Amino acid sequence: MCRVVRGAEARFWDLYAYEAFQDPDAHRAVRETAGYCARHVTQLEALREVFVSASMALAAAEGALGALARPRSRGPLRRSEPTARPGAWCPACADLGGVERDAARTLERLVDEGGIPAERLDGAELICFDHATLTEPGGTLRGQLAGVLERRAGELRRFIAGFDHAAPERATAEQGASAAATWGALRGDPGRLR
Repeated sequence: MCRVVRGAEARFWDLYAYEAFQDPDAHRAVRETAGYCARHVTQLEALREVFVSASMALAAAEGALGALARPRSRGPLRRSEPTARPGAWCPACADLGGVERDAARTLERLVDEGGIPAERLDGAELICFDHATLTEPGGTLRGQLAGVLERRAGELRRFIAGFDHAAPERATAEQGASAAATWGALRGDPGRLR
């Protein structure tokens, strides 16, 4: 799932940097939201396309100036309001959200219909927690991830217990590696868009 999102983001920025950023609608979207989420600003800057970055930064600054000049809205949360969920307003997240939802549904269908053999599911981490939230409650993918997280939690409990001087077993480096693996299963790389 995370690899699918990463690939979609790369294609999004390739198209954006060489063509789509010139579209007036792209500038309007960035003005309305006062920019992108931190993840997508980082990706935009990594392109090293100074004209594209400057054009979008100008649109974001103009949008922020307009928002600062208006009284606080009582309507839906906007980017400039501190309680807005990070990324919920990002134009790149909004554009890529369909790819992410479709990929989650496709993976879920492949698992449920046997397109991915059962032996590949045992112990595998097919989906991170962030992307599992896009799948059906009680579905195979959520159950598979719950099994992985239960094993990780057990490893972490044994590791933490191993620090007690009265413990029959000492903590091992392998058990300590469970923390990084658990974070990977929870948040993935790069995790859900918004």
